[in-house]
Amino acid sequence: MREKVMTSTSGEDVMGVVDDLMRHFGTKEGYDLFPDVLPALQALKSLPNPPHLALVSNTDSRMHTVLSSLGVAHFLEPAILSSEVGFEKPDQRVWEEAVRRTGLEGLDWEGRGGVLHVGDELAADYWGAKKAGLEALLVRRHGEYSDGSRREATEDLDGVDVVPDFGGVVDYVRKRNNP
Repeated sequence: MREKVMTSTSGEDVMGVVDDLMRHFGTKEGYDLFPDVLPALQALKSLPNPPHLALVSNTDSRMHTVLSSLGVAHFLEPAILSSEVGFEKPDQRVWEEAVRRTGLEGLDWEGRGGVLHVGDELAADYWGAKKAGLEALLVRRHGEYSDGSRREATEDLDGVDVVPDFGGVVDYVRKRNNP
């Protein structure tokens, strides 16, 4: 026999759930690194003339705590977060802020100056970075971690530089830096 449970939700109950979710997604509890991310960050930092690595994300300041708790914050400095700078990818100003904060503003902006953005969203990450004059790679994972080579049926990846994982990013940077 099943019992029916009737509950009502008060404003306090909703706020409790919101608080729990905010806490959950404010630590590593709400996130997992893909297995290839940490080795790729380490490999990039160990290259001769290692690239400056930063994070550009459409998120809020909780990401600082998340990055620290995942053990990757020291690789990704600065972290440019949309809630802190006041605009989101694909707005060109977010890329300009990233270039400024990494100390790369003296590079030839129009010629891309060797600035590479890696992301998993076609419009915001890939085309946003390209429109801003940066090089860009789109990550589309295969197998267990895949969300499909195309996230949407209408996605057109013709002419898009795609890598299957962060190992592909390391390979791309190695080739680019040692032609």
